[in-house]
Amino acid sequence: MTFKGDETNEDSLRIFFSEFINLPFEKNCVSRSISYYLNRNFEGSLTKAAGFFGYPKSTLWGWKEGTNLPPLNALIKITMKLQLSLTDFFNMEKSNITFKNDCSDRIVSSGRVKKDHKKILNFLKLIIAEKRPYSLSKIANLMECDRKLLTQMYPNECQ
Repeated sequence: MTFKGDETNEDSLRIFFSEFINLPFEKNCVSRSISYYLNRNFEGSLTKAAGFFGYPKSTLWGWKEGTNLPPLNALIKITMKLQLSLTDFFNMEKSNITFKNDCSDRIVSSGRVKKDHKKILNFLKLIIAEKRPYSLSKIANLMECDRKLLTQMYPNECQ
């Protein structure tokens, strides 16, 4: 998969799928390749790689360790960001991307917003006082936070 300026995304995808269909896959080839590029391009830092690729560190870790396989769209995104063909990715060819001094220059902040825990706790107490059943997902949506945050920070209220 080459990424010349005159080539369209559709052409890139066509080439990707042509390679995908014809490549013999070995066990752990994805995890080996991800580990290779993690070490080579990101100094082994999951944080830097996660910022560059736009995936959570835990997701990348699972792919690197081989406990999970990346979905096809993630594999496409990774190879495109590294400016590699799928074959080159699996053969662990040198990526054409270059970083200025440090790859952390290219990392965009995750956009995390600190949550007002007093506000969350008060909201949970209101819901408990109402004695109406709400799903935890619905409450998390209303509070614009993650269910996991609610269960970890407010286990008693979530019960």
